Amino acid sequence: MNARFKLASMLAVASTLVGAPAALAQYAAAVTYPTFHNHRLTVTNTAVAINSGTVLFRSRGQVVVTPGSRITVTGSYATARSNVPADYADCSSCVHQFYMAWLPAAIDAGATPRNVGLWSGLTQGPNNATTVLGSFNGNFTFTTTVPNTPGDYMIGFGESLDFGFNPNVAGRLGNDSVTNAPAGSFRVVVMNAPRCNGDANGDNRSDFTDITSVLANFNITCP
Repeated sequence: MNARFKLASMLAVASTLVGAPAALAQYAAAVTYPTFHNHRLTVTNTAVAINSGTVLFRSRGQVVVTPGSRITVTGSYATARSNVPADYADCSSCVHQFYMAWLPAAIDAGATPRNVGLWSGLTQGPNNATTVLGSFNGNFTFTTTVPNTPGDYMIGFGESLDFGFNPNVAGRLGNDSVTNAPAGSFRVVVMNAPRCNGDANGDNRSDFTDITSVLANFNITCP
């Protein structure tokens, strides 16, 4: 079984257990998010590190961890600003912010902190922007604690119209830059660790398939 198939199997089983809507469980390595004033923010080079807890599987921006694990997600972002003057007419003096943030389901389940700020300022017209905090382009690091409730969660782009970063802003899905389908930059599946040792599926090997063979529910037990 190759690594891609292993990950797909793990996440497919997890999604079935969670019963999450299909759109919520979509992930892409490169996602372009629409923003205020018809800008576009693209997130790439995503990765997840585990600070505490147990990682059951990890690949780029997707991870399967135990409840309450602390993770750090990283990536790069770049903003393409609109060159159309009319796009700024609705609120050329508005101060607004960009974030990477948990989507609402994770916030409701207790994920904290909720977001990390990327940029705050004003965009008053083509080639006319004032940066107050952060940058239109750069890298981000977001350390956060996953929910204690097992589930299928996402981290994506968030946005606010404020005078500074707001710690309560939630993320939302964007568009995959290739398929134009709803997607998020990070997918975090939270489930209880399998309580099993060795060869759980009888194939005379102790490997990843032993985990997938016993995913009957979130309170995993071994045969």
